[in-house]
Amino acid sequence: TAYYSRGCKSEHLFVDLKIACDKSFKEHLNQYDVIHLDIAYLLTQLRDPLELVAFIQKIVTEELNEIYPGILSDGDSTLSFSLSKIYGRTGRGFIFIIDEWDAVFRENEYDKEAQEQYIRLLRGLFKGEQSKDFIKHTYLTANRSYIWVILLMIRKEKGFVFLMKKSERLLPAPYREQIGRR
Repeated sequence: TAYYSRGCKSEHLFVDLKIACDKSFKEHLNQYDVIHLDIAYLLTQLRDPLELVAFIQKIVTEELNEIYPGILSDGDSTLSFSLSKIYGRTGRGFIFIIDEWDAVFRENEYDKEAQEQYIRLLRGLFKGEQSKDFIKHTYLTANRSYIWVILLMIRKEKGFVFLMKKSERLLPAPYREQIGRR
């Protein structure tokens, strides 16, 4: 969040890291609105997992209305439509960080309807043709008992490529060098 978020002035956090020497470092520094969702936490706030998708759309849309007043209307019911509309008016892209994206499946193993609603939300956000414009990067984490699975979703012109790195609290190999000290 500190690197991408428009709400941060964080260059000083990265000055001693190798990434600060990269030619694209300042191109993305503090340039996006970051939408961070902790799915396991959100599920604890609800009585019924079937409420999750509506809850996510409600809380994110309310915050977007505060940040971008006058762009969205009451009829803008889906998050993907709202993000597309904001991007169309402002040209600003979004970064998604979804922690424990698999919690719906892990904690509600037999609630197929809640799982299907959640998958429809994710498809609407990340698979649509328009999403390639307004979503700049998406980071997903999943917690499977003792192994942390870090999923990094990289947008390609004709869909997604999923790179999966299983680690025990290690950074994915391509990023270790960038994060290291100069």
